[in-house]
Amino acid sequence: MIVAAVVCAGNGAFAQTADANIANPSMLAEAKTPVEVQAKEVTLTLKNDCTHNLTLFAGSKKEVFDGKSQAIGGLSTNTLYIKEGDVVCIMTNPKTIQACAVAKPGVTKVEINPSGNGFVK
Repeated sequence: MIVAAVVCAGNGAFAQTADANIANPSMLAEAKTPVEVQAKEVTLTLKNDCTHNLTLFAGSKKEVFDGKSQAIGGLSTNTLYIKEGDVVCIMTNPKTIQACAVAKPGVTKVEINPSGNGFVK
């Protein structure tokens, strides 16, 4: 959309557009190119309030069923290094998720409830 104002002064006219990029259409195409943003790495402290050992997955949602899980001890505190948007899931076996929490911006601590079947809110 072009917006133009025409100002007449005597015998001359002056036209002005509201979009400075119209003179160079290639700049418009460049501005529409999406910029890939990488997720910020975060350090989460995971506290297990359950007395039993649990199996966890921590990482990308796409990889949750790849079998890359780890065991954590009962009544333990663990440190996880993941990216914002990744998940921490309690697994009952390599193919079944009991509960998941998403690593959101600003979250630094995740706590598993005493039953071991979910997270404390």
